[in-house]
Amino acid sequence: STELTIGYAGQTLHQQTVSLNGGWQQITADFISPHLGCHFYDITLSPLNGEAHTGNNHMRAACELRRDLIRVLYMEGSEPKETAYLKDALEADPEMSVTCLHFPGQESLEALASQALAVRGKDKRVFQDNFAREIPSVCHATRGYPATLEELLKYDVVIDSDIIKEAFSPQQMANTVEFVERFGGGFVMVGGFTSFGAGGYETTVFNKLMPVEIANKSDPMSLTFRPKLTPAGLVHPIMQVGANEEENRQLWNTRIPYFRGINYARRAKPGAHVLAEVNSPQLGADQNLVLFAVQDIGRGRTMAFMSDTTEGWGAEFERSWGEPGDKQKYFRKFWNNTIRWLAEERIANKIGRVGIIAPATRVLPGDVVPLSVQALPAGDHSGLEVTLKQEGNNPITVPMQWNGARHVWEGSFVPRIDGDVIIEAAYRSAEGKPVVTRSGIHVDQTGDETIAVATRSDLMEELARETGGSIVNQDNIRQTLEALASRSSAVVWKRALPIWDKWWVMLPILLLAVAEWCLRRMIGRGPGRPASPEV
Repeated sequence: STELTIGYAGQTLHQQTVSLNGGWQQITADFISPHLGCHFYDITLSPLNGEAHTGNNHMRAACELRRDLIRVLYMEGSEPKETAYLKDALEADPEMSVTCLHFPGQESLEALASQALAVRGKDKRVFQDNFAREIPSVCHATRGYPATLEELLKYDVVIDSDIIKEAFSPQQMANTVEFVERFGGGFVMVGGFTSFGAGGYETTVFNKLMPVEIANKSDPMSLTFRPKLTPAGLVHPIMQVGANEEENRQLWNTRIPYFRGINYARRAKPGAHVLAEVNSPQLGADQNLVLFAVQDIGRGRTMAFMSDTTEGWGAEFERSWGEPGDKQKYFRKFWNNTIRWLAEERIANKIGRVGIIAPATRVLPGDVVPLSVQALPAGDHSGLEVTLKQEGNNPITVPMQWNGARHVWEGSFVPRIDGDVIIEAAYRSAEGKPVVTRSGIHVDQTGDETIAVATRSDLMEELARETGGSIVNQDNIRQTLEALASRSSAVVWKRALPIWDKWWVMLPILLLAVAEWCLRRMIGRGPGRPASPEV
């Protein structure tokens, strides 16, 4: 056994005991670092008794720690206080940030539509959730649903939960479609009395984002049911709320609370995946309704959540799906899975779609270090720039060439001095935003065992004895050299000499060729054969 220690700037961040098996093995260490950015961490194994060389018991390895928040825009038509459940469930993950908007939904569809058209873009109302946190109106003049695509691109996922369609301008809707299709955003519509066909969304461009075919104003249904997972749902990342397959199946089959209503959809669209269905005696034995469906739309992803996740249809889902001491445990996990799946493209863009691959974390000065950068989307190829940064030296740009067969950028460099080298790959995303990914290698000669072995005289003596040789040191170097010089050995030298440039070889060959030609002429003009007629 040996102790593995991970530290940074003299501070120990992690220690664990490692049991060695006598051969090559891979060790995984999970540790927490408070240091954002790309830094070199010191990794050390404590020396063992009789270890020949301890220079390679220490290494420095680069790790980039980033916190690019996943930003969610959540719009809710139920009571403002209801936004707190989903907001808090998502923000339990420190990597998520949720902005809430609200538009009242208690009035008739006609009254809501008229109100939304009247206040759109100039509303001043700001509501509050049950923790007195401000929730602006969807139609707020400055804090409502983003008026421009640039503002919308500050978010990664949009949740439209029971919002009347008139709350959005045609331009806002078009921006949302572009946000998903072109820029990889996520979009989910949650059911209610102003969602899907009940809200007339089949007449809008939002219909392009729907994974289901909705029915005009005929879809709200009061129905008590538990979801039934499909085979696709059992394996889909969104639905993995348990620790393993068996627990996950049990949580969905027996532990999930009942829903109390659903929006009707005729069917899932071609290309969509149905994750859960509704099979209730109230529907008939042979009728299943779509509950959860997902689909890839362009570079983005969308989801149809055909029931509600708040007061009324889904209150138990948001408040009672968990354990006695944590009643929202699986509710949180479900929505965390959902947001991360919907935002996968956006997350990849944030952290950089490039992967820097170097042969090792430590190299020797003078080594040729090959670098490769994993493929970017086609539109981003021309903007890639790879730079080396080492303290005390000017940055160096590494020329990179595109290898179409391997779908990687390739290049190399030769470090000359010891120290940490940061490798930085920069390009612009599809939105034109700069994206930088960093890695690093440590240049160091002290860990080379082939050099350090000379410091172990006992090891050198053993090697000499095993091979029939002797040790050379400052006391016996004269005698050793004399002994080498006095030895007699048979030496055979071999060399290859070209002959075509030697005149005494080429002349006989030329004379033989001429004689042979003359002889052929004489035989061809022998007695009795007429000469060829002149032409």
